[in-house]
Amino acid sequence: FDGTEIPAFIFTPANFKKGTPIPFVVNFHGGPEGQSRPGFCALTQFLLASGYGVMQPNVRGSTGYGREFHMMHNYKNRWDSVKDGAEAARWLVKNGYARAGHIAAYGGSYGGFMAVATVIEGADVFGASIDVVGIVNFKTFLEQTKDYRRKLREAEYGPLTDPEFLASISPLNRIEEIKVPMLIAHGLNDPRVPVGEAMQLAVGLQTRGYDPELIFAPDEGHGFAKLNNRLLFADRMVKFLN
Repeated sequence: FDGTEIPAFIFTPANFKKGTPIPFVVNFHGGPEGQSRPGFCALTQFLLASGYGVMQPNVRGSTGYGREFHMMHNYKNRWDSVKDGAEAARWLVKNGYARAGHIAAYGGSYGGFMAVATVIEGADVFGASIDVVGIVNFKTFLEQTKDYRRKLREAEYGPLTDPEFLASISPLNRIEEIKVPMLIAHGLNDPRVPVGEAMQLAVGLQTRGYDPELIFAPDEGHGFAKLNNRLLFADRMVKFLN
């Protein structure tokens, strides 16, 4: 959106023909300091086998591209990474990979925040959202995350002493702009992003008459690690996308 080049990986099903749009999932990594790499991912392969393309953008703030790129979205520039995510979906449409409305935003943790925020910023292209252990209210997240993590996250997302800014980047405060079906998944024992984030989003959507798909795992923390839970989530996710 501002001329910055954003790297991304694209995976397509074996029978994909360039120029014939297919449904896509844009998968945002967590962190945000982190990097999607072109290694094996069972979930990606399951999506490909189910007929979906997968894009993994490394939006500004990702590591592996130098310190300047890594620091480009800190604090006041938080929403710039969201704009990158919306542009990723628009790129898929412009280049014939997918049709507008047939693209889902997906992510876990900070990627979960991206999966909710990008369907607001990119309402013209996204048609669904999958939020796994994501942040939707930065104030309650910072208040309730484990103490040892708070200062680290305040330096990146913004401090609790700036509640107006935290409110401005919290998707929960723009919930009326969420117009797409949502799947929300969370572990009840999550110490990093407490389950209250998922509950706030679910209740907010239900109050507006929406019926989000919900998966709460009583035996999980920050993400789904146990095989039976991963299988359950993957099956529910593809049924939701279909």
